[in-house]
Amino acid sequence: MDKLVQHIKMEMPGFPKQGLYCYGEASFEANQAMQEPLEKLYNYENQPDMREKVREYISELDKEYDRCMDWIEEHMDCDACKVYAMEMRAKTLMEVKNDLQSRLEELV
Repeated sequence: MDKLVQHIKMEMPGFPKQGLYCYGEASFEANQAMQEPLEKLYNYENQPDMREKVREYISELDKEYDRCMDWIEEHMDCDACKVYAMEMRAKTLMEVKNDLQSRLEELV
């Protein structure tokens, strides 16, 4: 999808932000007069995709789950309370991951 507003970087006297926010269909004068709203629109258009952020977080949950399972495997013959606590942590991580995945699928 094409963006409505572009940021053109340049060093010009009178442009404190080292550039100009431009809407392609507008004249130079109109763009110059509309810098504040164009900057807001530019920032809005360039926000990170939240679905992608959720996918990244799910990936981090998977890594932490794997770390927990490795720890459990290494400490299976140790303190049963600590092993149980780590098992509960791993279980909670999977519940959070599954909940996030189901919500993400609902949005798509």
